[in-house]
Amino acid sequence: MNKRIVLVHTTGAYKGLWMIVGTDDQLREQMAVTDLPEFVSPVRFLDHEGGCSLVSVRKHYILYRELMAPDTSTFHPDQQ
Repeated sequence: MNKRIVLVHTTGAYKGLWMIVGTDDQLREQMAVTDLPEFVSPVRFLDHEGGCSLVSVRKHYILYRELMAPDTSTFHPDQQ
């Protein structure tokens, strides 16, 4: 069964949006692999570009989530 690839935005203007971006056979063909990749980069989001990682495989869809960079402004200077 061909499953949909769903991408979750975690940053930017579309934060929280779940977007269907294609199917698993399209992803495998585009990346020339047989297994689902755990990490995909670069990915073109609606308002920026970045990487995403595999979160889960469900009955009808495969979920990828945009990678989140840590907010370094909350760290003490000695911890950076």
